[in-house]
Amino acid sequence: MQKYRSMDVAAMGDDAGRATFDRIAYWQAARSRPKRFPHNEQAHSPQYLTFEIDSGGFNNIRQAFEYAVVVAAITGRVLVLPPPRRWYLINYGPLTREGEPGGVSRIEDFFDVSDLSRYVSIITAPEWAARERTRFDIPDEFFKGEVNNGSIEHQVEVSGRWDRWLRENAHPILWNPLSNVIFHPDIQSVLDGPCAPTARFIDGRVAVEMDDMLRQAPILHLPCANDRGFRQLGQVSSMVAFDNTEGPDLIRQLLRNGVHYVPRVFEIAASLINRLGLFEYSAIHIRRNDFQYKEVKVTSTEIAKNIAPILRDGEPLYVATDETSAEFLSGLRREGKIVTWADLVAATPGVHAPAWLVACIEQVICAGARVFVGTQFSTMSSYVVRLRGFIDAPDAATYYHTESLRDPILSDHTIRPVSGQEYMREDETLWRDHRSGYGPKYALICTDTHPSVQWQCELLEHTWRAVRQPGELVRLVATNSDNALPEHRWIRVVRTRFSNVHPDTGDEYPPYNRLYSFQQWITEYDPHGSILILDPDYIFRSPVTESVGEGEMPLAQTWIDCGLWSEKSRFVETMREFSSARREDLQRVTWPALIHSSDFKRLVPRWIELTAHFREHTGAWESDMVAFVVASAELGIRYKPSNFAAWMNWPEELVKGAPIVHYCQKVQDTDGKTLWWKRDYRPWQQLNVMPQQAKLDYCRDLLAVVKRYAAWRRAGESVARTEPDILELRVYLKNRQPLQLYCQPGSQALTVLFEAMEEDDGNQTLFLEIDSEQRIEFTQSDLIAIETGVANDEDSARHHDDEFLRVVVQVSGMPEFSLFSEPDSPAVQVLRSAVAANASGAEDEVMYLQTDDTQRIYFLRSCLQSVRVAPEPE
Repeated sequence: MQKYRSMDVAAMGDDAGRATFDRIAYWQAARSRPKRFPHNEQAHSPQYLTFEIDSGGFNNIRQAFEYAVVVAAITGRVLVLPPPRRWYLINYGPLTREGEPGGVSRIEDFFDVSDLSRYVSIITAPEWAARERTRFDIPDEFFKGEVNNGSIEHQVEVSGRWDRWLRENAHPILWNPLSNVIFHPDIQSVLDGPCAPTARFIDGRVAVEMDDMLRQAPILHLPCANDRGFRQLGQVSSMVAFDNTEGPDLIRQLLRNGVHYVPRVFEIAASLINRLGLFEYSAIHIRRNDFQYKEVKVTSTEIAKNIAPILRDGEPLYVATDETSAEFLSGLRREGKIVTWADLVAATPGVHAPAWLVACIEQVICAGARVFVGTQFSTMSSYVVRLRGFIDAPDAATYYHTESLRDPILSDHTIRPVSGQEYMREDETLWRDHRSGYGPKYALICTDTHPSVQWQCELLEHTWRAVRQPGELVRLVATNSDNALPEHRWIRVVRTRFSNVHPDTGDEYPPYNRLYSFQQWITEYDPHGSILILDPDYIFRSPVTESVGEGEMPLAQTWIDCGLWSEKSRFVETMREFSSARREDLQRVTWPALIHSSDFKRLVPRWIELTAHFREHTGAWESDMVAFVVASAELGIRYKPSNFAAWMNWPEELVKGAPIVHYCQKVQDTDGKTLWWKRDYRPWQQLNVMPQQAKLDYCRDLLAVVKRYAAWRRAGESVARTEPDILELRVYLKNRQPLQLYCQPGSQALTVLFEAMEEDDGNQTLFLEIDSEQRIEFTQSDLIAIETGVANDEDSARHHDDEFLRVVVQVSGMPEFSLFSEPDSPAVQVLRSAVAANASGAEDEVMYLQTDDTQRIYFLRSCLQSVRVAPEPE
């Protein structure tokens, strides 16, 4: 077998290249011993699985190979690698790369079969023929050297005879992954088990099983007969339905850590990526030429227009394409540099890339980009998305260049669940919870229905979305009422029973709600993956990117200044009466905590029991926090202490850079005076304090988030409450005439614009569709003001008493406008205060003026130039 086990020093270059290799060689981070599926205990002699190379391009071949690996794994058979043969577009075909290909190809030229053999037993065709020639009467030509030797034409001829011999002597598996689902170990067991597949998973396919005949057959064979519909193309994540939860995990581990390209691919890619900077460039794959899906073949000018909103000014754009026309590439020219394979190789001395590996290397280069845009229906593009998931790319969403894209922070491009028929789009489950640093699968909070927690959950939701926290945000709502549950745009809301009184002791203690809700959730929903335990009074400053796999050490927040574990502590004395935990095993940790569901399910029942004990003997409000630590110690769950969260008034140096702020206490200024307190706040009031007044950095971040989000909510809700069906919308931009368009009061356009007024990133690109043929693009910093009014409303005369004054307001980029007010009205005072705030350099904010009953004008305070009282016009 050909292997690439050592580093290619010439390709790797300096230490930066090695560091990049270590970062993108994702399979190296496998932290647990490989697990195999059980072998067929009824077999007395080795059993084998043979397969034919798919007739399509390389990524079709890869998918069919993955299917063969999966079948071999679940049946415990030895996988026989086929002899060398010509591969389409690698060794022959209209688009074969010039240079080295020609010849023939083998699986082991592309995939690291040494790593794969840790999960599946593997043997090459000549080795197998030599081992079993007597048992199966295998012709001499298949084991005496003819398979790998002789002219290319001779090897091709031998490989053809090999396929024909197997079709005549092996038991065929005539399944198509797009038509069939393997139920393992059998159909009835899967239907009766806890993991019965969903309709979306099945997607119209027929269930099949390894019956006695197939289980006993010494050789099973997967033919590739395109004319008869026997190709192994399909969604690899849904090829098999299992009767247990472990099966899918073993498949994901197999595909992630076992089926990967030879290290040489990643070594060369690492050296080339260093020329651009890992995650410091964007990338696009454009499949054209012989591609059968004509609808995705759009002009390069249209592609450039579609992808522009998600690109950053000046960053390189790597283009992987089979299009050779220089004119086509010229249509992609932009301010940032266009980089192709030829450009990178020419700029990187000492790199030699075999032509047959170029497409694989380009996939890894695309995976190393900050953002990647692919071609719809392309399996090369879809595999890049999977690689991005494996290497923890900052944005592993699926984007297509035929779509009009938007900046990820303004759009919902998270990967949706795929169905059993979708094999040209990757399923997120293949890398979720199985890649280092991806982040938790669930961010979990629990509340009742009290209004005070609703705004906290909305603020948490806003920051969760803003930082693009991986995983799903789940809110367990404890209530015994049949009333409708709270609504959220992004949070999944789950109803649980209201249980704040212990059923045995009668102790009323609100944290019981949390614990019993946890218990109900894990019982009814059986979550699998890593769980981030949160409280509603948290905000995200940055995403939590750590991940915890099954059997791995969970993480928990260091409990700073915790004095509960002294020798004479009432908790320690109480613990000794009913717990096996030792004082020296107790950790000073609390939540937020990141724990795998397998440990969480063990922990919750004992957590509940110990909470009741501590409440009964101490009555302390920290009882549930102490029980969390003691229950973990009893069960042998040890946490890696981490500074997930900054709790109010904790020293800055101890929680510097914490991704979460827990505003459990009052925010204070440098003199110890209270600036803000969650219990006094009424959503969404304007904050009368400036964030800079807070003593600590994380408190300043908290106040800034509340201030911005409150301003956005006030502005957005006022528009949403407008009664007319259609609004007239005017958007004022720098150096442009005002844009006029019409929209519904709660439209996405309004939401995006109001969010843009509040965001900090002034370089963010936005666009507005004026009509079907006109699209206006602008940066966030160009947005000056938004004016809304009732469409087609006739102007009505104003009547004013002599006591009213005319106030003239000038906003940058807008025509002067007037309103009428009492001399000392709040509106005039607010405007004058805003002008003064501009002069003092205070933090910017969104403002609005109600010019009449149907019209409001929104603008940034920094754009307010002057306010003056003027004579009323005649």
